[in-house]
Amino acid sequence: MMEEIDRLVDQDRAELERTFAEKHNQLIATTEVFRQALEVCRNRGWDIHSQLWNVGIYMNIAAHDLSVLVMQLHFERDSWTRRQIARHIVLTIYEVTKDMTQLLGKKIRKPLETLGLLPKFDSDLRRVRQPLDKFWEQHQKKLSDVRCMSAAHRDLDGLSLLESIKSINMLEVAQLGSEAGRILNDIGRVVQSILNECSTIPLPEMKAHV
Repeated sequence: MMEEIDRLVDQDRAELERTFAEKHNQLIATTEVFRQALEVCRNRGWDIHSQLWNVGIYMNIAAHDLSVLVMQLHFERDSWTRRQIARHIVLTIYEVTKDMTQLLGKKIRKPLETLGLLPKFDSDLRRVRQPLDKFWEQHQKKLSDVRCMSAAHRDLDGLSLLESIKSINMLEVAQLGSEAGRILNDIGRVVQSILNECSTIPLPEMKAHV
């Protein structure tokens, strides 16, 4: 099946490279905006807003990392290199999915509640959280097994490690990477709306000093 994907990728490689480049340039620009905003908030002691911008920059970096790896997996043709990329994709998906379940919990809901914005975004957060939770529930065991054995080198038995690496289903990893990327994109749109809205809300820290 990867051979069929390779054929399709090779047919449209130039267009795919352009699409990925545009996407990654946008992610870089967005991360820089988030970085500047987060640093301003932290330097001025605006803790509530800092918590929200921190979710934004983390999610954007995670989406960027995953997209680059998925791109590399599709463009690479050397078998060992491709399997190495696939292992990194599994690691990234595992860690990002686990972390995002935390960031979309109290990490984002508590500051939203403080700003009085939770009722406005509660349904959107629940909506984008549902596919994330479902993805974690369905794939956590499989991702954890690959992560521990073939990605993190937890097993010191060389033959077991090699067998684990060779047994990786490349097409499945590619599909999981794309699915996780779509979930992050949906979450990102809601987080961006939250950041746009919170920028118009007076700072609780400033009120406390009035």
